[in-house]
Amino acid sequence: MYLSGRVLGFDLAGYVVGRGSACNRFNVGDAVFAMAEFTQRGALAEYCVIKEERCALKPEHLSYEEAASLPLVGQTTWQALVELGHLQARQKVLILGGSGGTGLFDLAHLP
Repeated sequence: MYLSGRVLGFDLAGYVVGRGSACNRFNVGDAVFAMAEFTQRGALAEYCVIKEERCALKPEHLSYEEAASLPLVGQTTWQALVELGHLQARQKVLILGGSGGTGLFDLAHLP
């Protein structure tokens, strides 16, 4: 998917097919999920170069599709509820009209 010559998409999941010499957290073949930088985009391409610090190992119990749905909505939800809203463990929040990814995201399943 292209827009003005740029490949769209921020969230991705896949496996490592190559790595730079400075990369030491991941190996070729590792299943990962990540979020591209907002200035970069390109997650909808067949291959995407991502900085090591923007990647995490994909949890085994998640499909690639499920893992790719997490980065942006997870970060948005965490920032809104935990960092800005100061939500604490075992507190609950009702989000009216929360039918989008952020409204449906479940913080209870995060470590």
